[in-house]
This record gives sequence, C-alpha cells and structure tokens, in this order.
Amino acid sequence: MISGINVAAFVFLSIGVGLFFMRWRRVGSRIFWFASAACAVLAVRTVLPLLAPHPGWPVDVLSTILLTSCGVLLAGGFVTALNLLREMSFHRDVLEIIRDLDRAICSTMEIRNMLNLFSRRVAGLFGVDAISIQRINPSTKSLEQLAGSSLGELGLEMQGGNNGDGFTDWVLKNRKLLTIRDVLSDPRGAGNSEALRASGIKSYIGAPMVIKGQPVGVLALLTKKPRRFSSTDGRFFSMLTSHLAIAISGAQIYENLEQLYSETINSLVLAIETRDKYTKGHSKQVSSLARALARKLGLDGDELALITYAGLLHDIGKIGVDSRIIHKSGPLDPEEWLTMKRHPVESAKIIRQIGQLKTVAPWVLHHHERWDGRGYNDGLTGDTIPLGSRILAVADTFSALTSDRPYRKARSLDYALTEIKSVAGTQLDPKIVEVFLSMATDERGKSELSAVMQGEGLA
Repeated sequence: MISGINVAAFVFLSIGVGLFFMRWRRVGSRIFWFASAACAVLAVRTVLPLLAPHPGWPVDVLSTILLTSCGVLLAGGFVTALNLLREMSFHRDVLEIIRDLDRAICSTMEIRNMLNLFSRRVAGLFGVDAISIQRINPSTKSLEQLAGSSLGELGLEMQGGNNGDGFTDWVLKNRKLLTIRDVLSDPRGAGNSEALRASGIKSYIGAPMVIKGQPVGVLALLTKKPRRFSSTDGRFFSMLTSHLAIAISGAQIYENLEQLYSETINSLVLAIETRDKYTKGHSKQVSSLARALARKLGLDGDELALITYAGLLHDIGKIGVDSRIIHKSGPLDPEEWLTMKRHPVESAKIIRQIGQLKTVAPWVLHHHERWDGRGYNDGLTGDTIPLGSRILAVADTFSALTSDRPYRKARSLDYALTEIKSVAGTQLDPKIVEVFLSMATDERGKSELSAVMQGEGLA
C-alpha cells in the first residue's frame, strides 16, 4: 500500500504540473489539458517507482492510469479554481472602477480629470502600455483625444483617415469589439504600417462607446508586447466601455448646461454694462480678482465657482437704477444716494431667483458693508460680514479705483494698492487685504494685476 506521504508528494507534483501550464491557460491556450495530462503521465511513470514502499512493489498499467487520472483531475481542478478566483478578483476591480466612475459623474469633477483618473486605473488593471479615449466631436464630427496616452506621441494614428481603413474606423463602423494580437499583420493597419512599426505597438483592443444606438467614441488599449486578449478581457473591457460612454455623455450634458448657464449670466452682465460705459468690464474684473483671492484664501471647488458668479452679478441690481443717476458726474443728492444704495438689495433679489446661486445672494447683499460697521445696508461689522462679501469688497474697491468713473479718471496700480492698504481695518478686512497685497509683492504679481486692469483676467 502506498503511504500517505507518497500520495501527498504525488498530489503536489501533479498540482505543480498544472501550475506550470497555468500561464498558457490564462491566455487561452487549448493545449493546456493535453500538456498537463502528458506531463502527469511522464511524472507518474518516472516518479511512481521511487514512491513505492519497497523495491518489489508492482507498478502496473492500471495503477499508473488511475493515479495519472487523479493527478490530472486534481491539477485541473486546482488551476480552474485559481482561474475563477483570478476572474472574480478582476471582476471586483472592474466594479470598483465603475463605482468610482459613477461617483465622479455625481461630483463636480471636470471631465478631463475624471477621464485621466479612469485611464490610469484601467491601464493598470489590464497591464497595457497605452490607453486612448477618443470622442466624436459633435460639431466637427471628427475624433478628438479626451484622455490617456496620445496616439500621436506613440507615432501613429489608429484612425485610417480618408480611406476609412483604420482600427478606430472599423470599431466605429461595425460597433463591435476589436482585438488584434499583431497589428502589423492585420490588413486594417496597412495604411499605417510604417507608423505602427516605429511606435513599437504590437497588440490592440478597442470598443465603441455607444449612446442611444449611436457611436460617440472609442476606448482602446495598446501593448508593446504581443498579447492575445482573452474573452474575459473582452467582456470586462466592453462593460467598462459602456459605463464610460454614459459617464462622458452625462459629463458633456453637464458641461453644456454649465456653458449655457455662464453665457446667460454673461448676457445679464452685458445688459448692465451696456447702460454704463464707465463700468464696462468691471464685473469681469471683480469676478477674476475675487476668484484669485478666494483661491489664495484656500477656497476651492464649488466655492470658487460661486465667488466667480458673485463677482459677475454683484451689480446686477443697477439695472433698475435710473441711468441719470449712474451717469451723473457730480455728487449724488441724498435721494439719489438712497436709490444707489438699494442696488445690492435688488441684486440679491434677482440672484435668489436662480436656484443654484441662492448661496451667493447674501454675499452680494453685503458687499458694501464695512469692516468698522459704517457700510450699507445693514451696518454689519467684522466677521459678521460673510466671507464672500469681504472678498468681493476688496476686489470691487480695486476695480473701482483703477477704472474711469464719471467724476474722475482711473488711478494707477501703485495708487490703488496704497489706498487699499490705508483702508485695511476700517473699510476692508485686514487679513484679506494682506492676502491681496501679497499678490503684488513682485513684478509678476503686478503684471497680473495690470492685466486685470486691461480686462485680461487672472488665471
């Protein structure tokens, strides 16, 4: 009888044979079972006599076949289990990427940042050298690179151009997954053979991004080593591509709405500034400065967007002020001054009608309050004035000083900086003034502020 130690040794030997061919199994080799069986038979015939309990122990054909069969089944079962575990792990990673993609869609993440993050995750998951996300531009109907490795940097363009014979063309035309183990031998790459050879790209997998039955782009992976993408790779790759198409479509809709939103606000600003040639560009200056100040103060994301809109709309209430008051070159009389002081209130009323900007209304309402409490309309002091209002006050003061007005000419940059410094702690928040002045401590800062004065804005 064979001892337990000998049987265990044989089992581990069989498993080792299976593991040796596991790499072939992963890339879809059909000779896995034949190779495993052949090696197991060879191993049994060679090793079994050594495992016998005594020299005279018989090694007949029946025992050889029986033990070989057991070994192959054990090895095959073990390798199959490992492959299932690998596929489950791969599936989990794919689902995590899809989950993060869905979260990014629901966030305010800019589309290109979202896609760059997606590209890095997918390239790492599939172990490829390059990834390309291309979208059909709705206006030009041509492909544009959204994220991933630029195909131009690799020395090739996967689109066939006018001949329509490129890999990307094929994917878009047939709306099917395309896998190519050797791009140089594939006829669809004939038009780019020299570029393909120079790039070093060997294998390709691409899938169409489809929304409502229409292709909107292509997701592609490329490797510099020959690779046969498995059916599992193709299945999960197609799944990721489908979710990516939804993400890009959703992000594009959001960006289009944002653009429409911005254009509508800019139209409102233009309506105000058309009535007053002296304040043309003033709202954009205040918006640009307020955004730069807010960033210096540590604000980001939604807060930066809101302060930008607040700067654009802070004087929207002047649309209801008599143009004779706005254009008056001399001092305002008490009644006219009372009317002018109402414009922050009217601005806030208008902004409250815009659901997404309700947060901004108090900032605009109080942007003429003073740090010492002698401002209008509510006489707020110090930190009781909203931070957004205090930021707007500094930006508004600088823009007013450096712009022509009916009653005086624009002041110089140095004069404006000196004046703002002199009213820190009385009219303006001293901490925000300090941050603002730090923006002009060198020649670069001064040149940026000069650019704002010329209507060029800050980055």
